[in-house]
Amino acid sequence: MAIESPVRRPAGAPQGPAFASFLERDALREKRRKSRRNTLIVSLLVHGLAVAAVVGYSLWDVDELFGPSVKVKVYSRSAAPPAARSAPLAPQ
Repeated sequence: MAIESPVRRPAGAPQGPAFASFLERDALREKRRKSRRNTLIVSLLVHGLAVAAVVGYSLWDVDELFGPSVKVKVYSRSAAPPAARSAPLAPQ
């Protein structure tokens, strides 16, 4: 002898134990949890690859360093004029 529930269910509602909806909710929660975990893993992989590509590009494409733009004149020692001689200072 089956005990009927006082709550009326729609005609299209599945028939089964009263706790079946809890099992279905748990299954949906687990499916959502797995989907979020997979999305997180894929997102981390994509971001890791993007960071690695940026770092690799910055190491591969290094611009040439230029020296200072100040002009320096270099004189040969043999062409330099003789140094002016000054009188030695007398001790006081």
